[in-house]
Amino acid sequence: MLMIIAALWIWVFVPSWFKRSEERQSERKFAGEIRSELRDAKRNVTGTVAALAERNYRLSVTRRIFGTLLLSSIVAAGFLSVQAITDVILWFAVAGCLAVAALSIATLRKATKQARALVARSHRTRSAIFTEASSGVGAASIAEDRAWEPNPLPAPRQRIGELETPVLAEVISIEPTRTLSSQELDEILRRRRANG
Repeated sequence: MLMIIAALWIWVFVPSWFKRSEERQSERKFAGEIRSELRDAKRNVTGTVAALAERNYRLSVTRRIFGTLLLSSIVAAGFLSVQAITDVILWFAVAGCLAVAALSIATLRKATKQARALVARSHRTRSAIFTEASSGVGAASIAEDRAWEPNPLPAPRQRIGELETPVLAEVISIEPTRTLSSQELDEILRRRRANG
């Protein structure tokens, strides 16, 4: 029995292992080619991506600084406007705070607009990298091999559209059995109790 199992194991499983190892090697080779093409494409645009990242960082720092300046100038203008009730000269300080707030708003808008343009440019650059890398691979053939195919549904087991008339069993009346006396009932109960 053990020999039969060993023979079946060698006959069925060992060839499938060799086949799977060959498939893995071809997949690794294909993935390596794709990785090398991606690395080459990234090297071509690495300088541009680094410059975009540095510029984006500087814009984010500018936005943080001017956002803090805007918040502090609005708070200062509010505090000085309350204090200006007693001293009229403080209205000039309130006007100065509001001017700083307006300049901060203008700077924030300009920095935000530049950051959005920068992000759009980086997206275009990133998509160009992947487009260039995938153009040599033949992505259309890969997509066709992995395309979704619907599973065919099996035919229904029941006959649709046909009505069956079920055959019902006949109803018969059960004749009442004889009536038992109290002594016979007591005897039946005694036997049941004795059996447990």
